[in-house]
Amino acid sequence: MDKGEARPLTQRAEKVYDLIIVGGGPAGMTAAVYAARKKLDALLLSKDVGGQVNWTLGIENYMGYQFIEGPELIRKFEEQVKQFPLEVKTGSAVISLSKNDGGFDAKTESGESYWG
Repeated sequence: MDKGEARPLTQRAEKVYDLIIVGGGPAGMTAAVYAARKKLDALLLSKDVGGQVNWTLGIENYMGYQFIEGPELIRKFEEQVKQFPLEVKTGSAVISLSKNDGGFDAKTESGESYWG
């Protein structure tokens, strides 16, 4: 960029994802696995991994388990997510989603912007 060139207030991320998944709870991680299995270039954005399930003492209605503790279930989800070429970014919550130019712009509380 030339020094005299005006810089836009917000810059679009260079990479464009097929799919941006907001939230790293069970639904978000499941969506990420299904997207990867369909060969979509997916990005999962979340403040943390596991969401509310991390603080759940016991789950009695999850198929395949009569009883499982929340953190243990999330560890199993993480193991499955790691089997796929997925990009996962944690540590900053998504604060806005905007529809722009045929896609969506996801902005995080740390100021990053992702395009999909």
